[in-house]
Amino acid sequence: MPELSFLILTYNSENYIETLFDSLLSRISKEVKDGTYEIIVVDNASTDGTANKVNKYQATHIKFIQSGENGGYAKGINLAAKHAHGKYLIVINPDSTLLEADFKRLVKDFDSDSTLGIGGFVLQNHAGIREKTAGKFYNFLSFLLFAG
Repeated sequence: MPELSFLILTYNSENYIETLFDSLLSRISKEVKDGTYEIIVVDNASTDGTANKVNKYQATHIKFIQSGENGGYAKGINLAAKHAHGKYLIVINPDSTLLEADFKRLVKDFDSDSTLGIGGFVLQNHAGIREKTAGKFYNFLSFLLFAG
């Protein structure tokens, strides 16, 4: 049984899925023993070349599931989770790039603290500026109502 299951939901992700795979596989090869992870990709009926790009990587622990419909994010991720065998599930968006990852520490932390249920990565935009991943996100209208 794999320790880590990486879940990726794609929809017309042809332009960036290879960048994610390259960065993920690079980090995994440095941190995770072969056979202790799996990568599950569910495609929500892409109409571009996403399937061709994913198929190029299938020999590298990637299980590719073509859902045949675009059932939305939750349905797609749940389908990926249904096929996962890992002890821990890691959801990654297809337009992401892993710059750093300490999967050994993640497993150690979750194994040693039964109160942990969810974790997250530090996100930064293309300019290298850290972005919020939780909390209140104000738009112009909510800002005006809050300030009023």
